[in-house]
Amino acid sequence: MTKNRVDGFIKNPRKALFTLAMPVVIGMVVHSLYNIIDTIFVGRLGAEAIAAVTLSFPFFFIMNAFAFGIGVGVTSVIGKLVGQKRKGAAANAACHGIIISLGISIVFFIAGLLYLKTAFAFIGAEAMVTSLGIDYMRIIFLFAPVFFLSPAFYAILSGEGDTKTPMKLQIFSLITNIILDPIFIFGFGYGVKGAAIATVIAQTLGFLIFCYIFFVKKSGYLKADFRLFSFRNKLIYRIFFVGAPVILTHLIMGFGVLLLNKVMTSFSTNHIAAFGLAVRFDSLVVMPVFGISSGLVALVSMYLGAKRPDLIRYISWYGIKMSLIIVGSLGVIIFFIPEILLSIFTQDPELIKIGSVIMRFLVFTYPFMAIGMNTGRIIQGLGTGIPSLIITSARVLVFAIPLAYTFVYILGYGYTSVLWALIISANISAFLAIPWLRYYLKKINESPM
Repeated sequence: MTKNRVDGFIKNPRKALFTLAMPVVIGMVVHSLYNIIDTIFVGRLGAEAIAAVTLSFPFFFIMNAFAFGIGVGVTSVIGKLVGQKRKGAAANAACHGIIISLGISIVFFIAGLLYLKTAFAFIGAEAMVTSLGIDYMRIIFLFAPVFFLSPAFYAILSGEGDTKTPMKLQIFSLITNIILDPIFIFGFGYGVKGAAIATVIAQTLGFLIFCYIFFVKKSGYLKADFRLFSFRNKLIYRIFFVGAPVILTHLIMGFGVLLLNKVMTSFSTNHIAAFGLAVRFDSLVVMPVFGISSGLVALVSMYLGAKRPDLIRYISWYGIKMSLIIVGSLGVIIFFIPEILLSIFTQDPELIKIGSVIMRFLVFTYPFMAIGMNTGRIIQGLGTGIPSLIITSARVLVFAIPLAYTFVYILGYGYTSVLWALIISANISAFLAIPWLRYYLKKINESPM
């Protein structure tokens, strides 16, 4: 990011938010299309295949929790240093982020392969579904470094304000994945395993291009030159100070989804598969909110470094308002045509029937999700992730999971009671988030920056 670009972001906050958010949204569309395209092809294999991919999602999510958490920490640290116009320190922080991501990816590579069967056994799904899920995730874990280092590079570029380059690479990887999916799933007859193979090949090619950009071409504002690397405990501390709560937050969410999947196994494979299909559309709703919240992290960090509390307050509330408008509009569409949307993935009438009910329930969690996500990211941009961790812990561990288990295993209610648990917990978390955001915005106005 050049000096003029920083000044431009200060001059026009609204334009800055969408300048940063739109490429992220497009990138998220591409990222979600990976899962959607995989599911479209896997859906042709039957309910067991869809259920296997659904049960694999929490493990993938937990792995991404670490990659995403470190990325948030790196983006926050680099964004603040760029806002202070300390280019050398920002480049050194980028090197630290890459090293941390590589180290954690190796841990996941080993632990994932050792304990994968035990983890799937805990869920207790049917033998065929479990076997397919293990085949899928084993391939993903083999390529753990790719899934960690690519987000690290993305975080570095986001911290300096460049979200277009990652977007272009994600589009390239998606097109590659679309081409490879039918070849490996049907052409070579690998089934669910073929979807994983296509994904890791596509991701690896994108990762190699990232490496070329960073280490050969050396384009961009920051140069991750390890010859100039200087170890700094303070940088590691600051990355983890922001990133660790984010990691814990997403770990809680991942374990929450895992436990919800376990509850759904109490009903049938069709319920697991339908739940997985409904969540695919949830991801589409999350994308624009994620893009806006990502833009907020970068902008809040920059405005903090530039000592502009007025702009922090303004862009925070503006981002939340725009997110609510977007999820409200998408929620109306999903509520009225879930059957049409689900037919993209399957023609099974039972899956469409169950999935439609689930989608209509989940619509009522969208506004509260938008509030919670943006609030957490704004506070992360201010340099702490603790409030987001506490709010998520309350939503998942204190309300959603206990309520779901109580409704199903103690009171004997049906699968819709699990959805009621999600709606109730989302409401409570949003009402916790807003006062906390007000407190932090007031604090930065009263304290010297």
